[in-house]
Amino acid sequence: MHPHIFVTAGKIDGLRSVEEVRRGLREDHLCSLWETLVALADADTRRPPHTLSTTLPGRPQLDVDHQNRDWTLVNAIAQRIQRCALAYLLTERVEYRDDALRQMEALFDPAVFPDWRDKAHPKTRVDLRGGQLSQAIALAYDWMHPLLSAANREAIVEGLDRCDLQLYLDDVAENAYWLDVRTNWLTVVVGGHGIAGMALGDDYPRSQELIDAADPRMVDYLSKFGLEGEFSESVGYASSTIQPVAYFAAQRYASGGGVDRLTGHPFPETCRWLCYFTLPPGRYAAFGDGDVDAPPALSYFPAVADATRDGHLQQFYLDYADIDVARRSLVYELLWYDPALEPIPLDGKVPTGRAFAEHDAGFSSRTCWGSRHPPSIVYGKGGTGTIVHGHHDVGQVCVDGYGDRLIVDLGSPPGYPGDYGAYKYEYYNASAIGHNVLVIGGREMKHESSVEAVVFKTEFDDSWGGVWQIDLASKYDGARMVRRTVVHLLPATAFVLDEVQLETVETLSLRWHTASDTNPAGDGSFLVEGSNAILSARVVSLLDGENTLSIASRRHAYQAPYNRHRLSDVFPQRHEPYIEATTHATRACLLSLFTIVRAGETHPTWVDTNEGWSASTREGPVAVRATERELNFRSPRTDVTIDLTEPI
Repeated sequence: MHPHIFVTAGKIDGLRSVEEVRRGLREDHLCSLWETLVALADADTRRPPHTLSTTLPGRPQLDVDHQNRDWTLVNAIAQRIQRCALAYLLTERVEYRDDALRQMEALFDPAVFPDWRDKAHPKTRVDLRGGQLSQAIALAYDWMHPLLSAANREAIVEGLDRCDLQLYLDDVAENAYWLDVRTNWLTVVVGGHGIAGMALGDDYPRSQELIDAADPRMVDYLSKFGLEGEFSESVGYASSTIQPVAYFAAQRYASGGGVDRLTGHPFPETCRWLCYFTLPPGRYAAFGDGDVDAPPALSYFPAVADATRDGHLQQFYLDYADIDVARRSLVYELLWYDPALEPIPLDGKVPTGRAFAEHDAGFSSRTCWGSRHPPSIVYGKGGTGTIVHGHHDVGQVCVDGYGDRLIVDLGSPPGYPGDYGAYKYEYYNASAIGHNVLVIGGREMKHESSVEAVVFKTEFDDSWGGVWQIDLASKYDGARMVRRTVVHLLPATAFVLDEVQLETVETLSLRWHTASDTNPAGDGSFLVEGSNAILSARVVSLLDGENTLSIASRRHAYQAPYNRHRLSDVFPQRHEPYIEATTHATRACLLSLFTIVRAGETHPTWVDTNEGWSASTREGPVAVRATERELNFRSPRTDVTIDLTEPI
């Protein structure tokens, strides 16, 4: 009986019926979601269907010019079809039905859409876009089914079969490469078609083939998550977790509530993991490939919060529920959010700092949870740098303050270059030179997946902050020791100590990528100014007798031929700024000092003292003393000494 995916025609214990969804629209958050969804659906009905030439917010002009089936366009089409279909189910207003059908007709017309593939994905008949569109159309079919004519239903099934499902099943028969890659390609392409099979049910003769191809692979995919929920690709690509959540939520409904995998690993764990790498006021940690300005993708949090009855996840979702409706799935949020689940604030309940061991081996420490503009967040990573969509960035450290990016990660180059797979590290975004790490002799980090940084100390305390230490020597040729110690002192101070011993005299470079232009002074001090915050920083050498430290402000630039979009056009230069501290020696010990104040406040300076360095903050003096034997840091909240003689 239709509808039966994410909403049911009649009441089934544990599942939401159409009537229950209608009643829930009176609840505060659901009412807001519904009002937003209806406003967008109303706007849809007043404009023509999206085509390959449609200009959309955030859609690159290059994709418009090339008539490409890019993610932004296809996502907009999928969201439009789904929200009009759901609006039709809940209101029975025919203008919503008509708009959904018009957009489907455009997709089914080869004169409008010659095929559904992104032009950068020519290897198989079907790609990510087919997974997105077939899932959206099939769900819309399920939701509108009782209100559609037999002719409408037949046209939708025929169009889906002709434009995508036949092609997909042919690819499956030929063992297409994305069947077993265990990345977002699997979850979107295979999982998306599996959802389509569940939604179409007996109305499509080959639905079970779609489900059979997906189910064992989607179950196996879950083993890719780390024990504590670590995602196996970059943080930005963790947005694709919505696909396994949607798949297993659909399976729960298709089974009448008999199968529910959302309560088990990895779903609650990976939501908690993502909380730590979501950055106020609304970004994520841009380690590896990703868009540094993209909003966090939290549309699947309500489904996991509902399944696990986790009020913390409910609260975290609500904290960011007003961000970027264009990239969110309002339809899923409306159907998955349970207003009866009480949100629970994270502060005082969930630790503000945490280390993760698998995949990117991330670290995150923040002043607090609830604020959209906390005084500081210090975050970094270990790992191998060889995960899918990873970079040569092992040891990376970034600093945010009052909602501003200050010491930054550069994310991906524009437009995914066509040769990015083969020549990825020719692009500074992926190279060691594009990260806040050490570069020895101008060489890249080792790329072997078996070569991993070793985390040998982590400590987090909500009363004062956190510390982590990483042995990075295995990632560098010619290094006997490379140890990085990161300290975050609440509310808004950080230190990074880099200790290096080399086999021979070489050039050693330490870079800090800054969110704004800055000119370092002769003593290594510099300022980074954001909209809401100012970072006062200084880089010093602890081995003045051995190291002559040169500090300069520089900018990146793409070099031909590694400067082209995947569709071959030359992309614009960004010229991101960075500070580079350079020395030439067999050993070095560099200390980087950071403290943050609000914009408009008098910023502290890092000054030399008899014992080390100090800065005057609003809470009181902060001081650090470092020798070859120990690192001591003091603030009004703590006084901690770290032994640096311990073997690593």
